[in-house]
Amino acid sequence: MANCRARNFHLIMAIAGDSPFRLKMRAGQAIALQFSPDSQWLAAGGLRRVVHVWPVKDITDGADPLLLYGMVTPVTELQFTSDSQTVIASGVGEVARF
Repeated sequence: MANCRARNFHLIMAIAGDSPFRLKMRAGQAIALQFSPDSQWLAAGGLRRVVHVWPVKDITDGADPLLLYGMVTPVTELQFTSDSQTVIASGVGEVARF
């Protein structure tokens, strides 16, 4: 469930039977969300051209994400490689591997 307010984005999720938790992001930070194939990572990207990556095991503790910079255009799509070691971000006419 997602709730977008004027300046903040709230994503409410439950992982593997755990209690739901709220992931707070600023508006425009989350256009694309993707879990890794091994379910260990969550990546988000958006208008700010930054990819945020959280270890799922620490996300409910309010851990800060790993921030990946390098996109020139907003992030519109995210995908992990099958081994969950690399996240691929794409925007308008651009692809970046992290």
